[in-house]
Amino acid sequence: MIKSEQIENLNERDWYYITAITNPQIEKLREDKILQLELFEENLCEVEYDEIRYILRRNPERKQEIERSRDSKIEYINKKIE
Repeated sequence: MIKSEQIENLNERDWYYITAITNPQIEKLREDKILQLELFEENLCEVEYDEIRYILRRNPERKQEIERSRDSKIEYINKKIE
């Protein structure tokens, strides 16, 4: 993933680039009501804000990883309290 200094260099040259945004950036866009997670549950979604074009798609593999991790933690806790 490119960093802010690299992004500035690309912007100075009017080049286009693709990068990922972080969870804090996603949360900020949600708080500002720029995006709603429900919009890209299954389909690609495009949002433009502050001269930035976001192409959004939930990663189904990552979703499964999170679910497995959560289930594992719940199982661990349940074993501890039994």
